Amino acid sequence: MSAGLVRSCHDLAEGGLAVAAAEMAMAGRLGLALDVEPVGSSGELDGRLQALFSESNGRLLVEVAPGDVEGFRSIVGDDAAAVGWVVPDSRLTVAVGGAPVLDVPLADLLTAWSGHLPEAAVVEGRRPAVATLAAPTAPAFVRRDVRAVVLAAPGTNRDGDVAEALALAGATPTIVPLAALRQEPGLLADAGLVVVAGGFSFADALGSGALFALELADILTDAVGTLTAYGRPVLGICNGFQVLVRLGLLPGSGRRAALDHNEAGRFECRWVELELPASRSIWTAGLDGPLAAPVAHGEGRFVADDDTMDALNAGGQIALRYSGGAYPANPNGSFGDIAGICDETGLVLGLMPHPENHVHAWQHPRWTRGESAGNALGLFRNGVRQAAGA
Repeated sequence: MSAGLVRSCHDLAEGGLAVAAAEMAMAGRLGLALDVEPVGSSGELDGRLQALFSESNGRLLVEVAPGDVEGFRSIVGDDAAAVGWVVPDSRLTVAVGGAPVLDVPLADLLTAWSGHLPEAAVVEGRRPAVATLAAPTAPAFVRRDVRAVVLAAPGTNRDGDVAEALALAGATPTIVPLAALRQEPGLLADAGLVVVAGGFSFADALGSGALFALELADILTDAVGTLTAYGRPVLGICNGFQVLVRLGLLPGSGRRAALDHNEAGRFECRWVELELPASRSIWTAGLDGPLAAPVAHGEGRFVADDDTMDALNAGGQIALRYSGGAYPANPNGSFGDIAGICDETGLVLGLMPHPENHVHAWQHPRWTRGESAGNALGLFRNGVRQAAGA
């Protein structure tokens, strides 16, 4: 780098060479054509899986211009092995000794980065183990006619994730933008359950969830009362939790609470563990804790006066707590380590963490290390089960 010979460089961290190559290709919007046999034949790595995915320390994938190859070799010596070329085609191709193992367009890489690798991207006969993690069939206790409505506002970016979690839990989800709901409030009338999604609604302007709540004030307040009267559950996640609190639907009974700026004064994006205290929430009933889920917010600190805190504790309305207490286990400084509360019926739940982002084992940040405990799919199954029986 000091010699000015390195065009780009990526460490081989989690995922190894194949993942580093994919990330470099996506970042530069340029194709790569690799053959990893020189790496696998070095004597240190044995087999194509190790060559592709080994995460051994101190390894880098480096791009240099063709005219600088010899200069680069003169510096690093035999510690470097040439594995391929940057190509004009917008594809990543990987071979082992000339035999192709991966051929995928950059557009599909970007899709996979935020979702699932398309079937066509996997060369026949060389399917990785992760591809076997197919969506489970609906549990026997769930009827497939449970219609779930996911409310989305401008800027909301987790509505698709919530819809996927609900589908895995056995519901038929529909994402309903606010504009459509304003034109047709009756869209909520036959919903089996309703989820107010989170993720930067209205760009988090004027307070996260504030504009979302104003938009929903007339529609959602009446609708939630109707839904819960018929035993139908409601869930608010992140900005959605803020919405339910601002509308007075949580904690309920005229009690006052708020979700304030994080105690650290900055945006927090990290994975947390969630304890499940005994509560009246139907969403967490029967689940084994702790759950694991990410948080991503600047205003998630639950605050309330002493009377409200006492009532929440006495009434079994604290549904989730951050496990571990002090920061960073409690990422926002919430009173009583509260991560989520329910109303007095147990049907309405609001929480700041994102359970929809841990419904697959591979979503856990250390699943490649065998750590995938705390899957939150059961929370959505509980909601669908309640809706199916309502």
